[in-house]
Amino acid sequence: MFDLLDRLKRWFIDLVKSRVFVLMLVFIVLSAILIQRVFVLQIVNGQAYLDDYKLQIQKTKEVQGTRGRILDRNGVVLADNKLAYSVTIEDNGDYDTVKEKNKIINATIEKVISIVESNGDSIVNDFKIILNDNGEYAYSMTSARCSVCDSLRMCLEKQPLISSVTSRRHTVRQI
Repeated sequence: MFDLLDRLKRWFIDLVKSRVFVLMLVFIVLSAILIQRVFVLQIVNGQAYLDDYKLQIQKTKEVQGTRGRILDRNGVVLADNKLAYSVTIEDNGDYDTVKEKNKIINATIEKVISIVESNGDSIVNDFKIILNDNGEYAYSMTSARCSVCDSLRMCLEKQPLISSVTSRRHTVRQI
């Protein structure tokens, strides 16, 4: 019995004196520090970091004011100020599937179109991809400025707006 106790005691002393024990001890201490740090970041301060992140993704753009009318020497207006708004939809979401992403983006675009139209305004679209008569997306080098709201609604009903369109010379991948 004492022989077994002496063996265990000798084995433990040899283990403590070995390099493997020191290495295990270092790994345990570093793992404990890492787990504590992750706990503090996620559980203790997680909500504060999430709130800060949400504030950082909001973007503010400064736009220069109007410059005034430009007249020729006879007083005829060459350039005039017209109030115009520009809406840019940026995809900053986190989605589980592409179908969900398309659905949310298309719903946002449809909501923006209805808000603009309900105020009596019109939409100017310089997006060079249009829906042709066959219901397929086509690349247009001329202009896509005509009944844009109807075209967008048709796109929303038939297919999502996210697509890859290939023409003879260009490949366009855009939301």
